[in-house]
Amino acid sequence: MKINKILALLAITLASIIWGMSFISREVLVLVIHPGSLTCIQFFFITILLVSYNFLIRKKFTISKKDFVGLFITGIIGISLYGVLVNFGMQIIDSSTASILLAIIPVICLLVDRFLFQRPLTKLKTTCILGSVVGVYFVIGLNETGITINLLGYLYLIVAMLAWVAFCFLADQYYKRYSVAEIFMVQALGAFVSSSFFLILYPVQLSALSQVQWIHLLNLMLLNAGLSYAFYVVAIRELGVTTTNVFNNMVPAVTVLINLVFYNRSVQMHQLVGMLVIIVSVVLLNITRESDQIKPQALINDKKKYKIAK
Repeated sequence: MKINKILALLAITLASIIWGMSFISREVLVLVIHPGSLTCIQFFFITILLVSYNFLIRKKFTISKKDFVGLFITGIIGISLYGVLVNFGMQIIDSSTASILLAIIPVICLLVDRFLFQRPLTKLKTTCILGSVVGVYFVIGLNETGITINLLGYLYLIVAMLAWVAFCFLADQYYKRYSVAEIFMVQALGAFVSSSFFLILYPVQLSALSQVQWIHLLNLMLLNAGLSYAFYVVAIRELGVTTTNVFNNMVPAVTVLINLVFYNRSVQMHQLVGMLVIIVSVVLLNITRESDQIKPQALINDKKKYKIAK
C-alpha cells in the first residue's frame, strides 16, 4: 500500500475521531455557553488563523467578488446556521443520539437529488432510505413519550441537517475553482460574522470556565474547526469521496464509545440497533453512488477505445 494512501486513511480516521469527540464537547459547553456564542467563538479563531495563512504565508487570494459573496453565504448557511442549530439541539438531545441522527445526512442529500433534480432511485437506494428511516425510529425511541419530550431537540437537528445539505449543494461549485484554504477562510468568516450578534447578546466569561471546559473549547476551536477539516481534505484527494464518507460513519460509534467508557452512560439496545441500521444503510448508499459515477465514465472510455480500434 502506498504511503500516501496510508496517510490518507490515518487522516480520515483521526478526523472521524475528532468529530466524534466534538459532540461530547458541544454537549458539555452548551450548558455554560449560549449555543450561538459558542459557534462565534469557535469560528473566530479559525477565521484569524486562515486569514493569517492566506495573506501572510501564502500571500495569495484569488476569489472573485461575486464568488466571495456566494461563499460567504454558504458559510452562513452550512457552518453558522448548522452549528448553532446543532448546539441548540444538544441542549435537549444527548450527544450520542445527536451524532447518530446526523449520520443520515447522505440520505437526505439523495432525497434532494431525487425530488429537486429528478434523478432516479434504484431499488438498493430506496432500501437504504427505508433502512435509515427504520434506524432513526429505533434511535429516537420505540415509544411516543420519548419522542414528544425531545421533540424540539429533534426539530433543531432536522433543520440543521437541511442547512448542511443546502450547504453541500451550494458550495460544491466552488471547490474546483479555488484552493481549500481560501474557500474555508471565506466560509469561516461568514460563520463568524453571522453568529457574532449572539456573542454581543450573550457574552462569555472565559475566565469562569473550568479546566475541563477549556479543554472541550480548545477541542472545538483547534481540532474540530481546523485540523479535522485539513485531514478531511487530505483524505478526499487521495481516497475519493466514497471511501472518505464511509469512514465518516465512524463518528457516531466514537461518540457512543466515549460516552460509554469515560462518562459511564449506558446505551440502550434499541439505539445500538438503530445506529447499526443507519451506518449499514449509508455505507451501501455511498457504494451505490460511487458505482453510478463510475459507469458513465467507463462507458465514455469504452466508446473512445471503440473509435480508436475502428
